[in-house]
Amino acid sequence: CFVRSCEFSCGLDRDDVNDMIEEAASDRPAFAWNFSHNQLFACCHSDALLGWFEEITLSASGIATVQCGLSLRDEDGREDLESVRVPTVIIHGGRDQVVPAALARYQQEHIRDAVLCILENSGHGIFYDERDRFNDVLLQALV
Repeated sequence: CFVRSCEFSCGLDRDDVNDMIEEAASDRPAFAWNFSHNQLFACCHSDALLGWFEEITLSASGIATVQCGLSLRDEDGREDLESVRVPTVIIHGGRDQVVPAALARYQQEHIRDAVLCILENSGHGIFYDERDRFNDVLLQALV
């Protein structure tokens, strides 16, 4: 689940997800700019880096971007979490505006033996906001 419902309080507001889907479908450049400049990072980064991520966002299929948003909104994968049987480390940005921390905590609680590492100064672009710490956690998980 990516959206809140009567049975699930961890997700995003359905109207907010619908707004993102609508923007991705109707004004893709604005969606890419907003995502890259306003939602992806919690720390300040260069205009060049933000522009690069904007280009990456625009290089993805527009149809696939919208379909992904629809899937995130409509599908409920909560039952699937119980079947994960591999070592799992969830690295989440404490200031993530795209995926609420409550979702990461829910995943940790429902994936057997999952470890949750929240990097408090990161947004969704955790791999740049706290690059060294992210790499340390990732490499430690792979050892």
